[in-house]
Parts: sequence; C-alpha cells; structure tokens
Amino acid sequence: MRERLDLIGVDVNNLPFEWEHFSLHDTGYSKYSDAFKGETYAGINFHPTYEAKMWRWLKAQDVLGNVLPKNDSVGFWIVGSAPDVNVVKPFYTHPEAA
Repeated sequence: MRERLDLIGVDVNNLPFEWEHFSLHDTGYSKYSDAFKGETYAGINFHPTYEAKMWRWLKAQDVLGNVLPKNDSVGFWIVGSAPDVNVVKPFYTHPEAA
C-alpha cells in the first residue's frame, strides 16, 4: 500500500494524521485467493475475497468493540458487498445495452 501511495505522490509520513497499514496477506493471515464465505453485517453480504476477509479479521481482533474506542482512534475501511446488479439497477443513469 505504501508503495502504491508513493507512486501517486502521497507521502504517508507527511499526512495530517497517523496512518497505519496492516496487510492480512503479508502477515500470513490469509492468501489473496482465500474466500471467507458467509460474512454479513446489517444485511450486507460481504464479498468473500475482499470485505469478508477483513470483517472476519476485525471481529477476531475485537478492533471494532475494543481497540478503537479505547484509544480514541478512527478506523477507515471502504466497505462493499458481493456484486449484485439488481442492487445498482435503480441508480442507472442510462438504459442497459441490449
């Protein structure tokens, strides 16, 4: 992640906040191709290769209920769900191609 940010000109050492990156892959928690099926929250079915993997790790570490509130930190995570065209169809701005 740090390398990607460097490539686009972002200096993570000079941000106006403390930034910490944790790689589930580099630490051996999982491989990129691992699928963590069945993870959901509030009706969101997490994508097994992306969000579900992170969600399971967050729950196992008790980051959401224990770590962040105690040290007055903020966790930022871009959340999505497994792809479902029916969810986004109401927001199409152009008709579907035939």
